[in-house]
Amino acid sequence: MQQAYNHLSQELKATKRAHRLFLSVLEDMGG
Repeated sequence: MQQAYNHLSQELKATKRAHRLFLSVLEDMGG
């Protein structure tokens, strides 16, 4: 169970990072 939780939290961190990157790209485009 611990292993699944670790994997899930890593996925979540990666998703947050990608989301931040996406938002910064939108701002650069003047959105």
